[in-house]
Amino acid sequence: MDVNVNSTSYKDLAKKIGISLALAVVFLLAQNVITPFLNVDLIEKMKGMGLLENLDLVSGGAIAKFSIVSIGVTPFIMAQIVVQILQTQVSPTFTEWAKQGNLGQLRLKKATYVISIPFALFYSWGVLQWINTLSSNKLPLFTDKHWYVYASVVAIWSGSSLLLSYVADKTSTVGIANGVSLIIALGILNKVPEMVKRH
Repeated sequence: MDVNVNSTSYKDLAKKIGISLALAVVFLLAQNVITPFLNVDLIEKMKGMGLLENLDLVSGGAIAKFSIVSIGVTPFIMAQIVVQILQTQVSPTFTEWAKQGNLGQLRLKKATYVISIPFALFYSWGVLQWINTLSSNKLPLFTDKHWYVYASVVAIWSGSSLLLSYVADKTSTVGIANGVSLIIALGILNKVPEMVKRH
């Protein structure tokens, strides 16, 4: 009996580790997928810029590569903070949900996903605006000046962030580690070798 229980426990543990590793692999691969419509020649010219370097550290080097996951899970984290604040007597509805057990937690989770959508859109737009301003005296950020090109990049960054956040959040439930924390840790660790080389 104990042998069967231990066997099941090991299988469950192996499954959870496998799911967490799968998330890590997907994230690291996505970091190397360059966003279309962005001028890749600008990447080298923008290295070493102070504020951009700090933002790039948080993204694990994704912004400096113009990766499709450049904004990472930041919008989702911002949405989580907002939902936490709303539960503290700010919103009667959210406060009530927080007291409803599993059903309430499910509602709060859905609210977090919904709130993260506008955050992802505005954050993508803001980062692109900022990079575009920094690069204005070097090379154009976009390969085409049409509005739909800008909108496409915002959609790609926002969509990738929302999908990554959803998968990371699900990994927290079925994996061995907190998916969002895993993404942040991987991003920072991925940046360490480059930082060591510079110093």
